[in-house]
Amino acid sequence: MVRAGIHLAESEDEKQAVYRFRYDVYVEEMGRYGAAADHANRRLVESEDATARIFYAAADGAVVATSRFSWGGDAPFSARLIEHYQLAPFLAEMAPERIAVGERGMVVPRLRGSEIFRELGRFSQRFISEKRIELIFGACEPHLLSLYVGQRCRTFSRRDVNSREAGFLIPIVTVVEDVEYLRRIGSPNAATAKDWGDDARIPDCVDRLITKGGNVISQRLAASGAFWGEIHGALERLGQARVAPFDGLSEEQARGVERADLRTAEETLRAQLVLLRGARPAARTLPRSSARGRRIYISMSPMPGMPPIEPAPPFGFSGFSAISASVVSSSDATLAAFWSAARTTLVGSMTPPSTRSS
Repeated sequence: MVRAGIHLAESEDEKQAVYRFRYDVYVEEMGRYGAAADHANRRLVESEDATARIFYAAADGAVVATSRFSWGGDAPFSARLIEHYQLAPFLAEMAPERIAVGERGMVVPRLRGSEIFRELGRFSQRFISEKRIELIFGACEPHLLSLYVGQRCRTFSRRDVNSREAGFLIPIVTVVEDVEYLRRIGSPNAATAKDWGDDARIPDCVDRLITKGGNVISQRLAASGAFWGEIHGALERLGQARVAPFDGLSEEQARGVERADLRTAEETLRAQLVLLRGARPAARTLPRSSARGRRIYISMSPMPGMPPIEPAPPFGFSGFSAISASVVSSSDATLAAFWSAARTTLVGSMTPPSTRSS
């Protein structure tokens, strides 16, 4: 039996209810993790569950939302987590108990777009604050990148996740106690985040491994000249080479790209005009077969006239597509105005695909 309200899953019954809920969302609804699922018992259980902290919300005897934290203070990070979230450089400089990975965040369809997942996040925040966790790693789909970057998450890697099970994901990280960063980017989370003041723990490696790394160009974070310089440079390269969306990809890689809903060049630009699943203009990328260049994501700030967006979860969880399902449509006039501006200033990136198992 599950308890009504929000809790840490402690009993075997609670954990089994969460595993069945995951199966309903990830396997049946989203068509993912079929190879890892226990179809006979309709469960999605992973090796990390044996040591992770599993949080859930329940109503009327059923799980309606859940998330999972793998914390380095509970157990060593699995090989999958280290590879998937590229933890090795951080673990070389930080004690594992200063790091956590947030995954498997999901909400029942009828409650997506509600406050339930943020309430779950506030509940898990107690554990994060108590343990003074400094970095929380996660991943998001490309079309949700602007939403995450605008809230509090940062990109740090030049490699992305691309696998049949997980799809195409961008690794992200939250520097938990860096409230000044939230204020600097104008994050709505700045008003509610705990301010540790002079006692704030911000890892020494943040500037070197996070701030100066990654493959995202953000209008919110970059100097104006650098931001538009990168965009115009990418546009110039795009004009010099006609690129098909799946050039240079293996069959498996192409399936991963399709899962991320990537488009041809012009369709990529058009897709950025629609606010998908409550996100800001999509941050998307376009692969290319040439060895030159790198994958670049353009993360735009909202433009005047756009509908309000739904807040992202408190931290970066893999699986946010299963958290927010509201689709916000722009009016024809707004869409046309946005497209007129975007077609001369915005482009998805062009670079060789990178893959790894998840």
